[in-house]
Amino acid sequence: MLLPAYSILLACLTPLHFSFTSLARLHSTASPPSPATETVSTKATNHECTFCSEQFTSRNGLFRHIRSQHDTNGILPTKQSIVFHFGYIGIHHEQAGKLLLQAFVNATLDVNHVVLGTTQTSSAKARSLALSQEANCPAALDMLVVNFIGPLLVWNDETNATDASNSTAAASIMNALMKNLDGTNVTLHGLRPLQAGDRSIHAEQSCSQHVYHFLLPLSWLPDGAAIAQTLHNSKSSTLPILHRLKRILRSVESRRLIQQANDAPKDDTAGEHTTSFDSNNNMASSRFGLLKHRAKRPWHNFADPALRGAASPNNQVVWRVIDRARIIGWRNATNDKDAETIDVSQVYLIIEFRGDQFLQQQVRRIMGATVAMLHEWLPDNFLEQATDRRVSVETPLAPAGYLYRAGSRHHAIEMYRKGRQLFDWHDVYKADAGLDPILLMQQQLMSTARMAESEAWLVELRDQVAPRVRAQLQAMQSQPIAPFAITNLAPAPMIYQPVLHLLQGLVDRNEWPATSSARASVIMGDIVKGAGSFTVVSKHYQVGASNMSYSLPLGNTLFPELATAVYDLERSLSAGTNRQASSHCAINCNAQFTPHVDSGRGSGQSLSMIVALGDFVGGEIMVEGEPHDIRYKALEFDGWKLRHWTRAFTGQRFSLVWFTPEDANERNDKIPVSLL
Repeated sequence: MLLPAYSILLACLTPLHFSFTSLARLHSTASPPSPATETVSTKATNHECTFCSEQFTSRNGLFRHIRSQHDTNGILPTKQSIVFHFGYIGIHHEQAGKLLLQAFVNATLDVNHVVLGTTQTSSAKARSLALSQEANCPAALDMLVVNFIGPLLVWNDETNATDASNSTAAASIMNALMKNLDGTNVTLHGLRPLQAGDRSIHAEQSCSQHVYHFLLPLSWLPDGAAIAQTLHNSKSSTLPILHRLKRILRSVESRRLIQQANDAPKDDTAGEHTTSFDSNNNMASSRFGLLKHRAKRPWHNFADPALRGAASPNNQVVWRVIDRARIIGWRNATNDKDAETIDVSQVYLIIEFRGDQFLQQQVRRIMGATVAMLHEWLPDNFLEQATDRRVSVETPLAPAGYLYRAGSRHHAIEMYRKGRQLFDWHDVYKADAGLDPILLMQQQLMSTARMAESEAWLVELRDQVAPRVRAQLQAMQSQPIAPFAITNLAPAPMIYQPVLHLLQGLVDRNEWPATSSARASVIMGDIVKGAGSFTVVSKHYQVGASNMSYSLPLGNTLFPELATAVYDLERSLSAGTNRQASSHCAINCNAQFTPHVDSGRGSGQSLSMIVALGDFVGGEIMVEGEPHDIRYKALEFDGWKLRHWTRAFTGQRFSLVWFTPEDANERNDKIPVSLL
C-alpha cells in the first residue's frame, strides 16, 4: 500500500516506458538520437507536471516543484539501483538484457517503479560498436544495472543474509523474477541492490577487464588423443604439442612495460613478456593500477571483416590489451572417470582470455590461427605478423558454439570495496547457491557441439583458408624487379604531363616539403628526403565565403602553379561524370601507405578519387583486400570507410588523392567540377 504522498507524486509521472537502448523518461519530449551516435541516450529536454502542466528542463526542477506545490508530506520516491548477474544462450545479449529488465518490471508492478535507465557490461552503447559482444555469443555471467525511482524496496529482513533463502522479502522478489524469466533462455544467478554509501555503477564503462572462455576440442589438435588420455589418467603432460600451445597463448598476451630508469623496481614476474618502456609503445595508460603497464597491440586483422574501416589499424579502437591467455582446465563431456580409454571428441581444453576489451570475432580468430599454427599450416610468427599495423591479412575464424562470456572485473569499484568483488559479499542474493554458472554453460555448449561441422571446418582450414593466408603473406614480400620492366613502361598520357612535370621538378630541385606527423604515421618506413606527402586546397574553399575556416596550406603558398594544375587535372578526369569538385588534394611521392582509413578535419562525405603518375612497377592500391592498378587510371572509392593501402613498388611513384571533408560541404554548396 503506497503512502498518500507517493500516490500524489507517482500520479505526476507517466506510466512506465522504456527501451534497452534508451533511457526511460519521465513525461518528456526529446529529439531522437542520431544513428551515428553511440551513446546510451539522448537527454530529455522537457518534463511536465501533470497537475498544473508547468514545464521543466530537468527532473530535479520537476521534483522541487512537486515538493513545494503538490506534496504535503515532503516524501519523495527514492532513486535506487540493482546489479544483476545473469546468463543466456541462444539469444542476443541485448535482447537478454531487455528480457531481464521486463522481468524486474513485472515483478515489482505493485510498487509503481519508474525505470530511469540500464547499462550492460556486454553492450557497447558508450563505446565503439566494434567492441560489442558477438551476436551469437552466450554468457555464463553478464551484468545488468537497472536504475529506477520509486518506493524503497525492502530486501533484507534477516541479519547477514547471503542468498535469497535467508530473506523472505528477497526470496519473494527473486521468485517473481525467475518466474517471469521461465522459458526465455535467460538465467538469473544473483542480484545486489546498491546500498547507501555504495558507488554508482555503470556496467559498461566501469568494466576494466572482460573475461571469455573458449572450449577447445582436443580433436582439433595434433596428438589430441594422446593429450586426452594423459589428462584422463591424471598425469602431467609432457607432450611437445601442449607446450607449443602454451607458448602460442603466451605470445597472445600483451607485453608488460617497465621504466628504463635505474631506480625502477625489478619485476620478477614479467619474464620474457617484459620490455623496456619506449615512447613508441602504445601503453594502456587509461587502465586501472598495474593494468596500465601493458602495451596495446593492433588486432585489426582479428576483427569481423564486416566492420571494414571501423577496424582500421589507424583507429584506436583496434589497439587492445590482452592481459591473460591461458589454459585453466579441461572438461570431459561424458564425465565418465572410470573408463580406461577416453573419446577425444568429448574432451575440451578451457582457454581463458582476459583483456581490456575485445573486438567482434577477436577471440575466435585468435583460436583459429592458433589451431593452424599448431598444425604448421601457418608460420610460427603469424600472430606477430598479423598484429603489425602495416599488415593486412586474412585470419582463420574458429566456429561459433565454443566461446562464452565468463565474467568481468570492475577494479575501481573493487578497490572502493576493499578488494571485494560485487558478487562475493553478504549483501548478494543468489538464485541458487549451489549452481555454478560456468559449469552450467560448459555443459550446455558441450551437449550441443556439432563435431561433424567442426571436422569440416578443420579440413577447410587446412585445404583452403591456410593456403590463402600463406599466399597473402607471400605477396607482401618485396619481389626483385628487372630494370627493363621500368624502362619499357608506357609514357604518361597528355593530360597528366603538366602535373607530372611540376612534381618531377620539385624532386629534382629538392623542394619537396616535410610530411606532417599524422600523415607520416600511416606511411611505411622512414620518409627520405624528396619523398612524403602534403596537401593543397582548392581556391573555391579559400575565398568567396565568409563562413570558411580553412587556412591556406603551405603547399598552396609554395607551389601555386602545382595547386592550379592539380585541380585542372581533376576537372579533366571528371568530365562527363557527376563528380563534385573536391576541396582538398593530397600529393604524395614514393609513399607506401599502410592499411588505414582517411581522417582529419571533419569526416568525409564524398568519394575520394586517386590516380598514380610516374615510372614505377607495382604500387597498386588495395581497397579492402582488392588490388587496383591506378597508374594513369583514376579510381573513386570511399576512403573514409574502406581500408586501403599501397602495395610495394619500384621506381618513382607519385599519387594524387582528391577528397572533401564533411565540414567543407557544410560550409559550401557543392561545386560542379566544370566550374573550377
